[in-house]
Amino acid sequence: MARRRSVALNQLAPDLDQTCGEYLTRYREEFRASIERGESGLVGPAAFAASFDGLISALHCAARAALVARNIEPRGALAILATGSYGRRRLGLYSDLDVIFLVEDSADPYASAMVEALLYPLWDLGCEIGHLTVSIDELIGLAKEDLRVRTSLLDLHLIAGERSLVDALDERAAIEFFGGTINSLLDALEEERGERVKRFGDSPYLLEPEVKNGLGGIRDLDMIRWIARARFGASSFEEMRALELLLPAEIDALEAASEMLFRVRNLLHHRAGRRHDRLTFADQEEISVALGFVDGVVLGVEQFMQAYYRHARAVDRALKRLMDKARLRGPRSEGNRSGAFILRDETIDFEEPKRLGEEPSLALAIYRAAIRHKRRVSADAEASITEWLDDEAWKERLAHDERARALFLELLMEPSAPPFAHQSVLASLHDQGLVAAIVFEFTPLIGRVHHDIFHVFTADIHCIRAVDCFRAAIRGELPPHLGLMSRLAAETSTHRPVFVALLLHAIGRVKGGREHAATGAEMSLEIAMRLGLPPHEAEYIQMLIREQLTLYRYATSRDAHDSETLEELVTLVGTPQTLRDLLLVSMAILATTNPDALTPWKARAFEELHSVVGKHLDRGSFPPPPGFVDTLRENLLERYAREGLHGEAALIASFLSGMPDRYLLGKERASVEAHARFIAESRERPFAIRLRYDAEEGSYELLFGGEDRRGLLADLAAIVSASGFDVIHAEIYTRREKQRSHAFDIFTLIPEYPDQEKPREALLEARFNEEYARLTEREITAEELLDRRAAPRWAKRYRPEVETEVAIDNEASAHFTVVDILTHDRPRLLHDIARTFAEFRLSIVVSKLNTEGDRVIDVFYIEDEGGGRLLDPIRIDALREALLERIEPKALSDC
Repeated sequence: MARRRSVALNQLAPDLDQTCGEYLTRYREEFRASIERGESGLVGPAAFAASFDGLISALHCAARAALVARNIEPRGALAILATGSYGRRRLGLYSDLDVIFLVEDSADPYASAMVEALLYPLWDLGCEIGHLTVSIDELIGLAKEDLRVRTSLLDLHLIAGERSLVDALDERAAIEFFGGTINSLLDALEEERGERVKRFGDSPYLLEPEVKNGLGGIRDLDMIRWIARARFGASSFEEMRALELLLPAEIDALEAASEMLFRVRNLLHHRAGRRHDRLTFADQEEISVALGFVDGVVLGVEQFMQAYYRHARAVDRALKRLMDKARLRGPRSEGNRSGAFILRDETIDFEEPKRLGEEPSLALAIYRAAIRHKRRVSADAEASITEWLDDEAWKERLAHDERARALFLELLMEPSAPPFAHQSVLASLHDQGLVAAIVFEFTPLIGRVHHDIFHVFTADIHCIRAVDCFRAAIRGELPPHLGLMSRLAAETSTHRPVFVALLLHAIGRVKGGREHAATGAEMSLEIAMRLGLPPHEAEYIQMLIREQLTLYRYATSRDAHDSETLEELVTLVGTPQTLRDLLLVSMAILATTNPDALTPWKARAFEELHSVVGKHLDRGSFPPPPGFVDTLRENLLERYAREGLHGEAALIASFLSGMPDRYLLGKERASVEAHARFIAESRERPFAIRLRYDAEEGSYELLFGGEDRRGLLADLAAIVSASGFDVIHAEIYTRREKQRSHAFDIFTLIPEYPDQEKPREALLEARFNEEYARLTEREITAEELLDRRAAPRWAKRYRPEVETEVAIDNEASAHFTVVDILTHDRPRLLHDIARTFAEFRLSIVVSKLNTEGDRVIDVFYIEDEGGGRLLDPIRIDALREALLERIEPKALSDC
């Protein structure tokens, strides 16, 4: 039987629920109207919190009167306190309410009756309320165990009840947590922030940032407030300014950031109609318009995100500075003098900060000294540098100081991982503003977004991380599938051009447009010369930036064994050193575009390109000598004979006799053996499909052997897509056996959604064989297979548009027509493309399918019926139109 409530206010006042509901609806609608009017981001939250204060105060008065009328008297004082975002008066449109009922005696029947009387009407209104009923001793005990409770003590404001209880709680909290033990609070906050970083990202510059919990977000603003209040007794930015806890410019930046973050958070809640704190692509586009950003040379949405990142960065920097300033330390030692610096236990400082004004290069010299002495640059030293960077005349002197430039290049090439943020000296210099001070062209790059889902970081952070990736390659600290980078870094005779090229690789984006590499190459020549590099090196860096992604495009979109392609590559790079440097630049840029961009498959494509081109460069001649492939075949068969494997030699010889020359180029012995056995075993069967999982690369190799026919690739693509896989590489071969055409196809597959559960190879192989049999026997069509599988609901979300492009090229290869297709990624895309080729009686010989975020760049080497290139201009135009018609409507409807 349910326990009867002491007081049910809605029974005493039948209109209470309606009255309270109308009251709350009025204030919530006023909050929405404030958002739509574009008012300050702090006004609506404060007014909304005040509306709950009024509601709870009124309910408290009514409940107190009703309890007294029933002779239920309090045994001690009671105070109702708001905490969390409610306590800070930063209540979101759909935020929870956090309330503490502070009592002298938590077992007092009056207290429990009061809590019930207040909470039930609020619950009936649909409010989500977190609450505690505790005494001061109990609350202090909870705070010792739980950081969230401890920080809630810094957010309290009195809603109703006895002020004396609150004053007593503040005194106890100051003694227990915020006096001489402040370091334990700082340690706990740093640990909590570290966990938050793991969950929400280690940079303020993420593609779709979390406004509340991301770095530089609202939670970091909360931490600044907690630290300022706990350590210095400052409850507002104005009080922080008065106490000189941060520089005036930093306080100004915090005020602007607070306004921006809360306006964005309010708009997110308003748009979603619920709690929603991630700034997605769709949100970015609509909120940028609401905040008044308009398209110009730079898209309005990109201007908005650049402003957002600037504010998040200001919050992140201010928090780190305040944490360092708040930490209690022992008596400050005199330290040891080292040149212009003082070495203390963990930090390095300027001996005479005023010298920085006279010698700007000291701003960089202190970082070099910090690395040598394994210290952090002190918060005071960073504040001094920040202050001087606000002086345009000083910054101009720094930029033209020869010693400063030399120090900058030295630090840029520093191979170690010092005790700085992210263990990166360059990231620390950038965070301090020194990179943009030396290379002023870098300034408009800060916070510049790529409005796509392939690039995770802003343009400036991508540059920094690309440099640090190369630095990790030099130290040999990259993951195994990037071993080529470490080997190339070890072989490279000079690292400086690669370091500078990576730092400047996105500099052309400051001028907009699609040809940022060419634009950046033009800009880089002047920058490199200004840094003091000799003309020949500056021109070499210019080439590295101009061709920064050329090898990536060749590796993922061209057949490196094609004679025309190979000749182009050898002509482009010219020397083994240039090949190494260009590969290092390409791979470092790709590896830091997003965590999954440089997949094992793409790394292998780079390996293959390096091997093929490197061999021709080492030989010093092009094209390869006549009979080159025949020699490879004979050497392989002789090796079997020397090892006494005559049966294997016969098997391989029979297999290779039906394979074109291009098959053997780049194939390892183990692969040739496996393929030969597969063909031998499947020869007498109508068809065979075999699957092998490569754990190192996270991909499957699918082998198909069977009668060749038009539309074969389209059917295989349907089977693969219907099972939730993407084809990322395909090699298509036709063998003539016993007066019939026999297909031998090799596919590399990856899961369409990386987090999906990996099926067992045997079950998947059996499914593929069964479904292909049903297709050939016409029990099911490819369209029916594809229609039965829809993308998971969680996988469907707004993405920026990708414009479909189809290019048909007869110059890229002497033997085949090359078709490049760029479009929005989606299921069944390969099936639709392959079906179109089949309808035009065209055969796919090689395909390379490359995914970049939500767009695909698919390349097909095709030949016309009877062999050779597709040369008829009328058919070429018709093919282009058919591909566009088949790709574009589905790209819009399926995504």
